[in-house]
Amino acid sequence: MNSVRLGDSIDSVTKKYGNPFKSDVYNQNDIHLTKIYYKEAVDVSSYTYILTTVLTFKDSVLINIEQKENYLPDRKNIISVESVNDTIP
Repeated sequence: MNSVRLGDSIDSVTKKYGNPFKSDVYNQNDIHLTKIYYKEAVDVSSYTYILTTVLTFKDSVLINIEQKENYLPDRKNIISVESVNDTIP
């Protein structure tokens, strides 16, 4: 995700990284907003994290990048449900 930049189109991002894990679509005051979510496992020292990257597009142009990590103790696969801050920027 290091090569993703504000101003990129949603098409260029999905061509580079493939289909997202999840997507949300909003219409607000005649503005079309799309959020796409990517997940990846990241090893830091002896710890493993699941990194979620949320990309927000306004009229198909990237306007916001958010990342959140979840620690996986002892490298176990843990499924948890957490609320996602879905406030639109």
